[in-house]
Formats: sequence, C-alpha cells, structure tokens
Amino acid sequence: MLSGVDFCWPQLPDSSDFLARDSWETNVPFGLDLEHDFIGKTRVISHLDTDARWWGVKYTEKGPLPRPGKEVSDVDGNIIGRLSSGAPSPSLGNLGIGIGYISGVIEGDEVLVVASPRKSVKAIIVRPPFV
Repeated sequence: MLSGVDFCWPQLPDSSDFLARDSWETNVPFGLDLEHDFIGKTRVISHLDTDARWWGVKYTEKGPLPRPGKEVSDVDGNIIGRLSSGAPSPSLGNLGIGIGYISGVIEGDEVLVVASPRKSVKAIIVRPPFV
C-alpha cells in the first residue's frame, strides 16, 4: 500500500446500486414463465418495459476503453445507463467491449459510451457473448 491508496480495484461511484438486479433485468429470463404464477411475479411484471436491462456494448471505433461506472448515452446525449464492466477484446482487434444496465434500447441500437468529459465513443448494443 502506497500513500493509503488501494491499487487492486478501480473505484466505483458512490451509488453502486446499479449492480443489484433481478433475473429479468439481467436479460437472462430463463425459468421465468410469465403465464405461470410464481413468487415475485408482480415485481417482474411491474417493470417489464421501464427498467434498465443487462446489455453488452461493442465499440465501433477506437477510443478510450470502457470502464466500470462509465455512463452510456443515446445519440442525442441523454444518459440511458451505466457500465458495470469493460475491457479491450483481443479477438475483436482490441476494440472495447463492456456490459452494463441500459434502458430503452434493443439489440443493434447505436449508443455513446462517455469515456471522459471530452470524449464519447460510438458503440452498438449487443447481447453477450460478443463473438
């Protein structure tokens, strides 16, 4: 430890509640038969189309790599989500890929990852796995 700084993990924003999600929001709804009654069905139905879902983003251009906590915006600049992880992809030519909770998108939509206050990188919404 140097100067009391932890070098193991990047700092997440104070509001890391975006990491706590249920199975519907993670885009992995296996075992969720909405025609059948189950405990928690009313919660799942209450946010079918309104809440953020777990999506992948794949850069379409080179730029600063996606990192946890970075915001995702639509092409108009409205913030629609936040990344929970990101890294370069060697199999995609070191383009950036990331996963995060993003609302109001479908697979193939174009978004911007806000990499820094001065730079946003174009990306598309994909369903993991990326390759």
